[in-house]
Amino acid sequence: MGANGKRKLGCCCWFFIIVLTFAVVAAVVITITMIKYANTHPNAPPVPGPPGAITQKYADALKTATQFFDVQKSGKLVNNKISWRGDSALKDGSEEDVDLSKGDPEADHKCWQKPESMTEARPVTQLNTSSPGTEVAAEMAAALASASLVFKKINSTYSDLLLKHAGQLFTFANTYRRSYIVSIPEVQTYYNSTGYGDELLWAASWLYHATKDKSYLKFVLGEDGKKFGNFGNPTWFSWDNKLAGAQVLLSRAYWFDAREFSDDEDHGLTMYVQTAEAVMCGLLPKSPSATSSRTDGGLIWVSEWNALQHPVASAFLAIVYSDYMLTAQIGYIECNFKTYTAADLRDFAKSQADYVLGDNPMKMSYLVGYGDKYPEYVHHRGASIPADAKTGCKGFKWLESTEPNPNVAVGAMVGGPFRNETYIDSRNNSKQGEPTTYNSAIIVGLLSGLLTTSNHNVKKHAGTKGAESVQSIDVSNKMEILIKKSTESQALDLGDIIVDTCMLERHFKTEERNENVTEKRGVQQKRTASAHVESLITEVSASSGSNVLTYNSSSLSTKELEGMHGLLTGGGLAGDDFNSNSNGVVVRPVIDASVIPVNYEDGETKEEPKPNHGVGEAVNLQVPDSSDVANVSSREELHTFYEQNQDSARSVSNVRDLKSMSSHSIPQKESLSLLLDSLHKSEVSVQTPNHSSGSVSLEVTLPPAHYKDGSSSKGKYYSKGGEHPRSMVKEISSQTNGRLASTKHDPPKYLSTYNRLLRDGRLAACIELLQSMELKGLLDMDKIYHVKFFNICKSQKAVKEAFCFAKLIGNPTLSTFNMLLSVCASSQDSEGAFQVLELVKEAGLRADCKLYTTLISTCAKSGKVDTMFKVFHDMVNAGVEPNLHTYGSLIDGCARAGQVAKAFGAYGILRSKNVKPDRVVFNALISACGQSGAVDRAFDVLAEMKAEPTPVDPDHITVGALIKTCTKAGQFDRGLEVYKMISQYKIKGTPEVYTLAVSNCSQTGNMEFALNVYKDMTRNGVIPDEMFLSALIDVAGHAGKIDVAFGIVQKARAQGIQLGNITYGSLMGACSNAKDWQKALELYEDVKSIKLCPTVSMLNALVNALCDGDQLHKAVEVLAEMKKAGVSPNIITYSILLVGSEKKDDQEVGFMLYYQAKKEGIVPNIIMCKCLIGMCLRRFQKAYSLGEHVVSFKSGKPGVDSKWTSLALSVYRETIVSGVIPTMELLSLVLGCLQFPHDTSLRVKLIENLGVNTDPSKFTNLKSLIEGFGEYDPRSFSLLEEAASLGIVAFVSFKKSPIVVDVRKMQIHIVEVYLLTILKGLKHRLAAGAKLPNINIVLPVEKTQVLTSKEEKTIKLAGRVGQRVGALLRRLGIRYQGSESNGKIKINGLSLKRWLQPKIVSAINGKPQDLNSSEMSLGKRIKDQQRDIRMSNLST
Repeated sequence: MGANGKRKLGCCCWFFIIVLTFAVVAAVVITITMIKYANTHPNAPPVPGPPGAITQKYADALKTATQFFDVQKSGKLVNNKISWRGDSALKDGSEEDVDLSKGDPEADHKCWQKPESMTEARPVTQLNTSSPGTEVAAEMAAALASASLVFKKINSTYSDLLLKHAGQLFTFANTYRRSYIVSIPEVQTYYNSTGYGDELLWAASWLYHATKDKSYLKFVLGEDGKKFGNFGNPTWFSWDNKLAGAQVLLSRAYWFDAREFSDDEDHGLTMYVQTAEAVMCGLLPKSPSATSSRTDGGLIWVSEWNALQHPVASAFLAIVYSDYMLTAQIGYIECNFKTYTAADLRDFAKSQADYVLGDNPMKMSYLVGYGDKYPEYVHHRGASIPADAKTGCKGFKWLESTEPNPNVAVGAMVGGPFRNETYIDSRNNSKQGEPTTYNSAIIVGLLSGLLTTSNHNVKKHAGTKGAESVQSIDVSNKMEILIKKSTESQALDLGDIIVDTCMLERHFKTEERNENVTEKRGVQQKRTASAHVESLITEVSASSGSNVLTYNSSSLSTKELEGMHGLLTGGGLAGDDFNSNSNGVVVRPVIDASVIPVNYEDGETKEEPKPNHGVGEAVNLQVPDSSDVANVSSREELHTFYEQNQDSARSVSNVRDLKSMSSHSIPQKESLSLLLDSLHKSEVSVQTPNHSSGSVSLEVTLPPAHYKDGSSSKGKYYSKGGEHPRSMVKEISSQTNGRLASTKHDPPKYLSTYNRLLRDGRLAACIELLQSMELKGLLDMDKIYHVKFFNICKSQKAVKEAFCFAKLIGNPTLSTFNMLLSVCASSQDSEGAFQVLELVKEAGLRADCKLYTTLISTCAKSGKVDTMFKVFHDMVNAGVEPNLHTYGSLIDGCARAGQVAKAFGAYGILRSKNVKPDRVVFNALISACGQSGAVDRAFDVLAEMKAEPTPVDPDHITVGALIKTCTKAGQFDRGLEVYKMISQYKIKGTPEVYTLAVSNCSQTGNMEFALNVYKDMTRNGVIPDEMFLSALIDVAGHAGKIDVAFGIVQKARAQGIQLGNITYGSLMGACSNAKDWQKALELYEDVKSIKLCPTVSMLNALVNALCDGDQLHKAVEVLAEMKKAGVSPNIITYSILLVGSEKKDDQEVGFMLYYQAKKEGIVPNIIMCKCLIGMCLRRFQKAYSLGEHVVSFKSGKPGVDSKWTSLALSVYRETIVSGVIPTMELLSLVLGCLQFPHDTSLRVKLIENLGVNTDPSKFTNLKSLIEGFGEYDPRSFSLLEEAASLGIVAFVSFKKSPIVVDVRKMQIHIVEVYLLTILKGLKHRLAAGAKLPNINIVLPVEKTQVLTSKEEKTIKLAGRVGQRVGALLRRLGIRYQGSESNGKIKINGLSLKRWLQPKIVSAINGKPQDLNSSEMSLGKRIKDQQRDIRMSNLST
C-alpha cells in the first residue's frame, strides 16, 4: 500500500474489527446455515422455522456486550461513542510502514496509564520464515476463512481475497512449524501456548468448510489429524485450545456433507464426531459422564484465572451443536446409554449465560453495565483513571485507589468467580477482575445464539416460505449495509447487526431444507430403513398372553423392505452363537387387515383383533397388561436385572451409527428399557416369505427369566423395529461394556467397539479385541490411531499393553518405537526402554537421536546415571549425533542424582561439540549444584550465562534453583540477594519461585522479608497458591508471630482462595512452633466445622502443640479421634506422644502407646526407645535410692534384678532386632539401667560373695576380683561389644602402648563401661603373663572466665564426664596421674598390675599372699604336665 493510499483503520485497528465481525458471524451464523440433506419424514425432529420471539434479556445483554469493542478501540477514533476514550497508539507500526495496534506485555505490565497517554516506544514484533509462529498464522487463516463465508453471497470478490490470504497463511503455518513462544519467548509468561496442533486443525477445518477443497479434509483426517486430534479425550474450548471447536465444526461436515465422502473419510470424521459428542456429554449436568468441574451453582469451573472463559466458550459450542442437531434432524445424542436432545444442550447454554448475567449466589452480573449490580473495580487501565488525569507510566495510585472506577467499561466480561462462587471486587484482583477481548467474543457469540427461541414445535412447511423470503431480503440488505460501513471506515454497531443474524440463519436453512438429497451408499439405505422401522411401530397388544409386536408396513416400498432385510440379516443377527433351545416369539408386519396373525411358541396360530387405529398411524408402544408379565415379582426381577446389567442396554439408533434419526422415538426409549434388556441374550432371526404380501417376520427367542425365588418364567417380550438386539462375537462379549455390536463380518463395528473401549481407558480389553480381529484376518492397523493408544498408555503407565499394541503393528516405524519408548519413560521403566532398543535393531531400523535421547531421559528419571552415560556412549559410537536435548537429559539425570561432577562433565562434552547451551541446560546445571549445596559453582554457571555471545538472562527457574542452592547450603542471606534478581531482570515469576524465596526466610524467621515477597508477588500479578501460603505461614510460625499466620489465612479466605490441608497443616505447625495449644485446638475445631478431612501431618502438629503444653491426655484423645476419622497415625505421631509421656514422666501411658504402635505395625524408632528407656532408668535409680534391692546373687554372681531394667533391655533388644541402629545416647541409657548402686552395704556383700578372708581395714580394695568390678552388671560388657560391632563405639585395642582412650564424645555410662572393659581385658592379659601398658585417658574440659584482683583469666574445669571418670577410678582404688581439669590423666601399668593382684589371707598359714603368685604356680604345674605328655614321660 503506497504512502498516499495508506488508510488508517482506527480503533484497535479496523482490520481487527472486521476479522472479529467475521469470526462472530461465521461462528454463530455461517457454521449453521449451509445445511444439506434435511429429511422430510413427518416424524423427524423439526427444523426450526422463523425465529421465535426475541428473548429481551439476551438482546439487552448482547447490546451491552458489544460496546466493549468500542471501549477497546485504539488508533484514530471515528464516531467515538465512549466519552472517556480518545486517540491512542497512532504511531504503532509506523517503523514498518504499517498501521496496527501493538502491545508489549513486559512494557505494559510496568505501567499503569491511560492508552491515550502512552508515549513509550512500541516496537513491532513480526513472524517470518526465520522466526515463525504457527499458532498465530493458523488462527488468522481460520479467521479469514470464516470471514470469507460471510461475504460470499454479498461481495464475492472480497470473499475470494480473504480466502486466498487464508490459504497462504495456512501454508505458511504448516510449512514453518514452530510455536510463537519459541520465536518470541518473552510472551511465554503472559500468553503461553500449549501447542500449535489444535490451531492447524482449526484452520484446516475452516478452510475445508469455506472451499470444500479435499486437501484440507485430508489434512484433518491424515497423520496430522491423528497426531493432534486427541480423539476420545474431550478438551476445553479456549483461546489456547481450539480442538473442541474443530471437532464441532467437522461434525457439521459429517452430518451435512455426507454424500461427498468416501468410506475412509466417513470413518475418519466419525472420530471427530465421537469426540465432539463426548464434549457435549461432559457439559450436560445430568449426563453420566458430566464433568465434575462445576460450582455448586452449576457453573463450569476450570481455572481460577479468568474462570468465565471456559463456561461461556462451552455454552457457545453447545448452542451451535444443538442447532446442528435440529437442522440435521438428529433426535438425540447418547451419553453412556442415556439420551439428551438439542433442547438439553440449549438449556445448558442458557444456564451458563444466566449465571453470567446475575443468576448466581453473588446476585451479581459479571457483564459490566448489565443489571443493577456488576463489578465496579474492573482491572482496566483506561476505566480506572479519570479522563482528565495526566499520568505517565507510573500511574499506580489509580491502581491502588479504593474508589470505584471513574469510567465504566461497559460490556466488559470480567474473569469471574472463584470455585466457592465468591467474587472480590478489587482492582488489584486481576485474576477475577480483568476483562479480555476473547472473553467478549465468546459472550457475544453465546448471546447471539440465545437471542431467539428455537421454535421446536413449529411445523416445517406451515406457511413460512413467504415470510422467510421477506426475511432473507431484509437480512441481505443489512449485510450489505455492514459491508458498506466497513469499507467506508464507519463505526460498526455489532449489537444492531447480530440481533438480526438469526433471520439470515433461517433463510439459509429453508433453502437447504428444500433440497432433495439422495442418501449415499447401501449403508445409508440400511440406516434409513432402520429409521423407518423405528417410526412404524404401533403397539403391544394388551391381550392376555399376546406374544406379538405389530407394526404397519403399508407405507414401506419394496425397495425399503429389501433394505430392511439387508439390515436385519446382514449384520450377523441370526447365527449359531445363540441357544437354540430358547422359547420363541414371532413379530410380523401387518398389512391392511382386520385381524392380526399371532404365532405362539407351540406353533399354533391364532387371530387377534386388529388394534384400534388407522392404517399408517403411529401409536405409542404399550407395556403388557399386569395380568401377563407385569406381575409384582416379575416386574421387580426385571428392574433388578436391568440395574445389574444396565451397561448392556443400547439402542441401535445411536448417533454414531445413524445420521438420520426419528425424534418421536425418544420418549418411547424409556418404556422400552425392560424390553430391550430382555432381548440382549435372545436369538434373533429374520424370515422373508416368498409371497406377495411382503410380510417380514422378525423372530425373537428369549431365554427363561429367572427370579429371586429360584423359579423361572418363560416370559416373552417384543422387539421394537429398528432397535433390535445385535449378536456379539464370543471372544469380545465380555469386553464391549455392554455395547451390542455386530462384529462377526463387519470390521467397522470392531473399530467402533475398540474406540469406545479406548475412550473408557480399558487398554487390556482393546488389546484382546485387536488380537481377536487379527485371528479373524480383519485387523488393519492403519485404521487404528496409534498415537491415541500410546498416549493413554503413558497416562496409565501401561507398559505391558503398549508392547502388545506395538506387536500388532505389522510394519512398525521408528516413530512407533519412539512412542513405545515414551511410555516406558513416563513409567520410569528402564528395562522396558532397553527392550524397545532391541526391537528397533530387530526391525532393521537405526535408532535416531530422539530415541536415544528418550532412553537417556528414562535412565535419568530412574536414577541410573551410569547406565545413562553408557547409552550416551553407545549413541556416539553408533554415529548418531547428540543434540541439545540429549545433553540436557544427561545433565538433568546428574542433577537428580546430585552428581555435580558428572553434570559438569556432560556440559564439557556439550561445549567441546560446539553445541550452544540454552537456558534449560544452564538451569539444570544450577539445579545439580543445588542438590549438593555447591553455591559458588552455581553462581559460576550464572556468570557463564551472562558471558554468552548472546547473553542468556535468568528466568524464574534460574532464580528458584539459585535460591534453593543457597538455602540448602545454609547461606540464607545470599538467597535473599538472589531473590532481588526478579526485579532486576523484570521477571514476573510463578508461585513456585516466590515460595522458594519465602522458604529461605523460614530458617531465620525473617518475617519482614517474607511479607515483602508477598507484596512483590501481588504487584506482579501472580496469584499465590496454597504452597506459597503454607511457606509464608511457616515463616510466621518460626518467627513466633502466630497472629500474623492466622491473618494470612483470613486474608486468603476473604480473597476466595481455596485453602486445603496444606495451608491448615502449616498453620497448625505454626501453632505448634509457638507452643500455643489453645490456638491449635481452636484451629482443629475450625477444620472440623468446614468438613475438611485433616491429614496425619496436621494432626501430628496438633498433638505436638498439646504435648508441649503439658496436655498429654488431650493429645491422646486426638489420637483416638484420628482413628475414628480414618486417619492412620504414623511413627511421628507416636514419637511425639512418647516424648510427651516422658516429659510428664507418665510411664504407664508411654508403654500403652508403645504396645499400641507395635500392634499397628509401626517399627519403634530411636526417639520412642529413648523415651521409654529414659523413664525406666529414672524409676530404676529411684528404686535403689529408696533402698529397694536391685542386685541379686541368684546365680552365684552379682547381677541387676529389676523390672525396670528388664523393660529397658526388652525395648532396646526389639529396637536392634527391627533393624534400627542405636545411638550413643540410647546405649548410655540402657547401660545406666545395669549400674550397681554405690552404697557400702552392697560393697560388703559383693566382697563376701568372693568367699575369701580379708581385713578391709588392713588390706587394699578387692574390687578387681568382683564380676563387673562391682560397678556394672556383667551384661553391660556384652552390650558394649555389640555396640562396637554396630559401629556405635570403637573397638578396644591392646596393640599399642600406651593405650589411648579418647572419651570426649562419649556418654557417661558408655565411658565407665568402656574403661571397665579395658580393665577386664588387661586382667586376662596379665593372667597370661603379658606386660601391662600405661593407659592415657583424654577427657573433655570446660573453659570459664575468672576475674582476679589483677585481671580476668581463663581457667579450665573438669567436665561432667571427667568428674565421673575420676570418681570411678577413686571408687575402684586405682591410682592415676594428672588432673581431670587438664583433660588428661594417666594410669601407670605397674600400678594397674598391683591393683589387679590384691592381697588375700592364705587359708593355710594365714599370711597375706598374692593371688597372682598362687595362680602362676598352678599355671606352671599345668605346663609341666603338658610337656611330660608330649615327651611320653608319664612317670611323674
